[in-house]
Amino acid sequence: MKKLCRSFGFAFCGLVSAVKNERNFRTHLVAMATVIYFSAVYGIEKWEAVCLSAMIALVLAAELFNTAIEAVVDIASPEKNPLARIAKDSAAGAVLVFAIASVAVAVFVFSESQGWKRVFEYIKENYGYVTAFAALGTGFIFFRTKEKKQ
Repeated sequence: MKKLCRSFGFAFCGLVSAVKNERNFRTHLVAMATVIYFSAVYGIEKWEAVCLSAMIALVLAAELFNTAIEAVVDIASPEKNPLARIAKDSAAGAVLVFAIASVAVAVFVFSESQGWKRVFEYIKENYGYVTAFAALGTGFIFFRTKEKKQ
Protein backbone atom coordinates (compact mmCIF):
# COMPACT_ATOMS: atom_id res chain seq x y z
CA MET A 1 0.00 0.00 0.00
CA LYS A 2 2.89 2.34 0.78
CA LYS A 3 4.35 1.85 -2.72
CA LEU A 4 0.97 2.58 -4.28
CA CYS A 5 0.65 5.83 -2.35
CA ARG A 6 4.17 6.82 -3.36
CA SER A 7 3.43 6.14 -7.03
CA PHE A 8 0.34 8.37 -6.85
CA GLY A 9 2.52 11.01 -5.22
CA PHE A 10 4.99 10.84 -8.11
CA ALA A 11 2.13 11.09 -10.61
CA PHE A 12 0.74 14.12 -8.79
CA CYS A 13 4.20 15.73 -8.85
CA GLY A 14 4.29 15.17 -12.61
CA LEU A 15 0.98 16.97 -13.01
CA VAL A 16 2.10 19.86 -10.82
CA SER A 17 5.32 20.13 -12.80
CA ALA A 18 3.38 20.25 -16.07
CA VAL A 19 1.11 23.01 -14.74
CA LYS A 20 4.10 25.02 -13.50
CA ASN A 21 6.42 24.56 -16.47
CA GLU A 22 4.43 23.74 -19.60
CA ARG A 23 2.54 26.63 -21.20
CA ASN A 24 0.77 24.32 -23.65
CA PHE A 25 -0.50 22.16 -20.78
CA ARG A 26 -1.95 25.26 -19.13
CA THR A 27 -3.52 26.25 -22.46
CA HIS A 28 -5.23 22.85 -22.64
CA LEU A 29 -6.43 23.25 -19.03
CA VAL A 30 -8.04 26.59 -19.85
CA ALA A 31 -9.69 25.06 -22.93
CA MET A 32 -10.88 22.16 -20.74
CA ALA A 33 -12.37 24.52 -18.17
CA THR A 34 -14.15 26.46 -20.91
CA VAL A 35 -15.65 23.32 -22.46
CA ILE A 36 -16.73 21.96 -19.07
CA TYR A 37 -18.31 25.28 -18.11
CA PHE A 38 -20.33 25.65 -21.30
CA SER A 39 -21.26 21.97 -21.23
CA ALA A 40 -22.70 22.41 -17.74
CA VAL A 41 -24.47 25.68 -18.54
CA TYR A 42 -26.19 24.30 -21.60
CA GLY A 43 -26.88 20.76 -20.41
CA ILE A 44 -25.36 18.43 -22.93
CA GLU A 45 -26.39 14.78 -22.91
CA LYS A 46 -24.44 12.13 -21.00
CA TRP A 47 -22.95 10.51 -24.09
CA GLU A 48 -21.75 13.94 -25.27
CA ALA A 49 -20.15 14.59 -21.89
CA VAL A 50 -18.42 11.20 -22.05
CA CYS A 51 -17.04 11.98 -25.52
CA LEU A 52 -15.79 15.42 -24.46
CA SER A 53 -14.28 14.02 -21.23
CA ALA A 54 -12.44 11.31 -23.16
CA MET A 55 -11.04 13.83 -25.62
CA ILE A 56 -9.94 16.14 -22.82
CA ALA A 57 -8.17 13.26 -21.07
CA LEU A 58 -6.47 12.19 -24.31
CA VAL A 59 -5.18 15.69 -25.04
CA LEU A 60 -3.84 16.18 -21.51
CA ALA A 61 -2.23 12.72 -21.51
CA ALA A 62 -0.67 13.37 -24.92
CA GLU A 63 0.75 16.65 -23.64
CA LEU A 64 2.27 14.84 -20.63
CA PHE A 65 3.78 12.18 -22.92
CA ASN A 66 5.17 14.93 -25.13
CA THR A 67 6.79 16.60 -22.13
CA ALA A 68 8.31 13.29 -21.00
CA ILE A 69 9.63 12.51 -24.48
CA GLU A 70 11.18 15.97 -24.79
CA ALA A 71 12.89 15.59 -21.41
CA VAL A 72 14.29 12.15 -22.29
CA VAL A 73 15.51 13.38 -25.68
CA ASP A 74 17.20 16.38 -24.02
CA ILE A 75 19.01 14.05 -21.63
CA ALA A 76 20.00 11.55 -24.33
CA SER A 77 21.03 14.13 -26.90
CA PRO A 78 22.07 17.45 -25.35
CA GLU A 79 23.60 18.63 -28.64
CA LYS A 80 21.57 19.20 -31.81
CA ASN A 81 20.68 15.98 -33.57
CA PRO A 82 18.27 15.48 -36.48
CA LEU A 83 16.85 12.31 -34.88
CA ALA A 84 16.22 14.15 -31.62
CA ARG A 85 14.33 16.78 -33.59
CA ILE A 86 12.22 14.10 -35.30
CA ALA A 87 11.37 12.55 -31.92
CA LYS A 88 10.35 15.89 -30.42
CA ASP A 89 8.41 17.02 -33.49
CA SER A 90 6.60 13.68 -33.73
CA ALA A 91 5.55 13.85 -30.08
CA ALA A 92 4.30 17.41 -30.57
CA GLY A 93 2.49 16.27 -33.72
CA ALA A 94 0.69 13.59 -31.73
CA VAL A 95 -0.61 16.25 -29.35
CA LEU A 96 -1.77 18.30 -32.32
CA VAL A 97 -3.67 15.31 -33.76
CA PHE A 98 -5.50 14.79 -30.46
CA ALA A 99 -6.20 18.53 -30.11
CA ILE A 100 -7.68 18.74 -33.62
CA ALA A 101 -9.78 15.63 -32.97
CA SER A 102 -11.05 17.12 -29.71
CA VAL A 103 -12.07 20.33 -31.46
CA ALA A 104 -13.92 18.25 -34.07
CA VAL A 105 -15.78 16.38 -31.31
CA ALA A 106 -16.66 19.65 -29.56
CA VAL A 107 -17.95 21.16 -32.80
CA PHE A 108 -20.09 18.07 -33.36
CA VAL A 109 -21.42 18.05 -29.78
CA PHE A 110 -22.26 21.74 -29.66
CA SER A 111 -23.67 21.91 -33.18
CA GLU A 112 -25.99 18.98 -32.48
CA SER A 113 -27.44 20.56 -29.36
CA GLN A 114 -27.66 24.14 -30.68
CA GLY A 115 -24.81 24.77 -28.25
CA TRP A 116 -22.86 27.28 -30.33
CA LYS A 117 -25.90 29.52 -30.63
CA ARG A 118 -26.42 29.39 -26.87
CA VAL A 119 -22.68 29.95 -26.22
CA PHE A 120 -22.71 33.14 -28.31
CA GLU A 121 -25.95 34.32 -26.68
CA TYR A 122 -24.42 33.72 -23.25
CA ILE A 123 -21.28 35.65 -24.19
CA LYS A 124 -23.38 38.54 -25.49
CA GLU A 125 -25.46 38.67 -22.30
CA ASN A 126 -22.55 38.15 -19.87
CA TYR A 127 -19.60 39.79 -21.58
CA GLY A 128 -18.22 41.08 -18.27
CA TYR A 129 -17.94 37.60 -16.80
CA VAL A 130 -16.61 36.18 -20.03
CA THR A 131 -13.99 38.94 -20.26
CA ALA A 132 -12.89 38.26 -16.67
CA PHE A 133 -12.68 34.52 -17.37
CA ALA A 134 -10.68 35.18 -20.54
CA ALA A 135 -8.28 37.47 -18.66
CA LEU A 136 -7.82 34.94 -15.86
CA GLY A 137 -7.33 32.13 -18.37
CA THR A 138 -4.75 34.14 -20.30
CA GLY A 139 -2.92 34.98 -17.09
CA PHE A 140 -2.93 31.31 -16.08
CA ILE A 141 -1.54 30.23 -19.44
CA PHE A 142 1.37 32.64 -19.25
CA PHE A 143 1.98 32.16 -15.51
CA ARG A 144 5.57 31.05 -14.93
CA THR A 145 7.31 29.73 -11.87
CA LYS A 146 10.98 29.48 -11.15
CA GLU A 147 11.98 25.85 -10.81
CA LYS A 148 15.55 24.81 -10.16
CA LYS A 149 17.21 23.09 -13.11
CA GLN A 150 18.74 19.75 -12.27
